[in-house]
Amino acid sequence: MPAKRKLNGDGERGKRPRVAIDDEGGSDAPREAEFVGETQGPSVLLATSPVHSDMALPAPYKAIEHHQARAAGSKDDVDSVTSDQEDVRSESPISIAASEVDDPLDMDDIPLALQKRLLKMRRENDAGRGTYYITKVPLDLAFGRADGFLDMRNFLVDGRNNAVKIFVSGILMAVDLWNSQGQPQRRISVVVKPLSNLDSMAAAKLHNEYSVPNERTTRDSFIQILASRWQTSYGAPRDSPGLPFKQVYLAEGSMKDRKYHSVDLLKPGDLVVLEMRLRSRRGDAGSRVVEFQLQTVSVLLRSARDVPLGGSDAVEDVDW
Repeated sequence: MPAKRKLNGDGERGKRPRVAIDDEGGSDAPREAEFVGETQGPSVLLATSPVHSDMALPAPYKAIEHHQARAAGSKDDVDSVTSDQEDVRSESPISIAASEVDDPLDMDDIPLALQKRLLKMRRENDAGRGTYYITKVPLDLAFGRADGFLDMRNFLVDGRNNAVKIFVSGILMAVDLWNSQGQPQRRISVVVKPLSNLDSMAAAKLHNEYSVPNERTTRDSFIQILASRWQTSYGAPRDSPGLPFKQVYLAEGSMKDRKYHSVDLLKPGDLVVLEMRLRSRRGDAGSRVVEFQLQTVSVLLRSARDVPLGGSDAVEDVDW
């Protein structure tokens, strides 16, 4: 009789080779044709303007085409992008109040080729592969089941009991990978500010709809999205450092040709794509709270924005 497999750091049992899930952050990336832009702990999601739970969000919207029009200067390009956005809008599984639609992507100073990659990425919606851009994640998916050695009850899954992969693009605002002694954190995290408020609203919608009970969660939208992950092995002492996070890639040309990227080179201001899973923390009486678990970070453009590091404590800086 084969020996029983131990639980890993996520509380899941060791996986059979046939199972397409990787807790070290491995990614079954979306197809290049559709997504060429291209571990566990509580996620902190910062709140801003109210978004009620009966509001939902569309995928990319018509206002995005203005960025393409400005950058491309070509009527053919604009018509193509407009058609793409009409298709995306008609396929969206959720909708939002008309007053919130005109919120174009912040694509200032982003090269045209990369703008097109970002727009293609936002159309990722493949139920068969279980890959979605954050605005495309359906609201009727289920959490997984215990299947032999694999316990997926804490993860949002597809029909094959594999964790769905959620992608979001944005500007890297903070990276927390090392402790004060320079050792890997036990729980690592990254924070991104999406290029569109709709992505932030999508994060809030997923958080609200998949938490139980709904009324116990925030009903606000998030300015920034935090994805985190425990980097500890099963049975490791509580005072031991975490394992180094290595699932960082440089994908300036395409996801197909992405290469490993040193985590030390990640800097606030980089334009990145996060791959995440939606993980639940179960409580009493069937309650649960969901969070985004980090899988991979792919850098699309280094130093895309200037992000201030810290602030001033000088009293003269305030006007009150």
